Amino acid sequence: MKRCPECRRDYYDDSLHYCLDDGTELLEGPASDARASEPATAVLPTVAIPSERPTLQHVDTEAKRSVSWSKWTAALLLGLGFVAAAYWFLIRRDVAQIPPPQPKLTQITFADGVEEYPAWSSDGIRVAYSGEVGNVRKIFIKQIDSGDERQLTLGDTDDIQAVWSPDGSTILFVRAQKPNQKLQPTDVFGTFEGGDIWSVDVQSGTEAKIVEDAFNPAFSPDGKSIAYDASRSGPRRIWTSNSGGYNPQQISTDVSEEASHVRPRWSSDGKRIVFQNIERTKFNIRTVEVAGRNMTWITNDLYNNLNPVWSYKNN
Repeated sequence: MKRCPECRRDYYDDSLHYCLDDGTELLEGPASDARASEPATAVLPTVAIPSERPTLQHVDTEAKRSVSWSKWTAALLLGLGFVAAAYWFLIRRDVAQIPPPQPKLTQITFADGVEEYPAWSSDGIRVAYSGEVGNVRKIFIKQIDSGDERQLTLGDTDDIQAVWSPDGSTILFVRAQKPNQKLQPTDVFGTFEGGDIWSVDVQSGTEAKIVEDAFNPAFSPDGKSIAYDASRSGPRRIWTSNSGGYNPQQISTDVSEEASHVRPRWSSDGKRIVFQNIERTKFNIRTVEVAGRNMTWITNDLYNNLNPVWSYKNN
């Protein structure tokens, strides 16, 4: 049994160490009996030197100090908890109030005529585009860091839809079959006719026709193959060939003869191609596996879903 030296309350639970009334450390002592009015006998710690034995007052002071420190520690921890909770709440609120970043538009070409069909080089420091030269458009290259630009293709034919090879040495583009005439869409869906795919060496300017009656060329990530849309024996479909235009293979199919497949773009792993599916007034996005030819709808609704491209993670 234990007794509180302050209020002299007896406790029979040996697991208690402090008085439930005033928090004073309990001392070993007799239970309440006929001698309850007598002062309690404190049990002092045993020490080797009698002169260093603590007094009852010293024991009581240490007990009260221990209780006081416990209370201050609990109050400090509680205060820190409130501060952390308030900080977390404010940070979360500030993050929620931060508006999403807005795109910053920067003009990089300044010619008087129309400039269109921009395409980034893989190193991100050059842009190829079509610019007006007289009655037609030719391919230009703009150096972003220095601002230098130069005309790459020559002649009196219309050149559009430039795209870079992965190593930046070659550009594919579509050239009109008739001179001094701009390629124009043949319908409201933006489908072209009367053009061929050409390649041009970026350094030497050497040009070569590689695929006839085809549009929207795209290099594979390894540069060994190209994809494009063409109409060989029916509606427009997605085709592939090697980078020189040889060994053409149709890789997209459709149960509907009214559907057209245009504007192919390779995934970064080279395993899939995303393209635009046009059927009457519906514009949707689909993918096709290059090896297995399996087709997947990405969108299939009544909205106009246009110009698909892959993220770097292909997701």
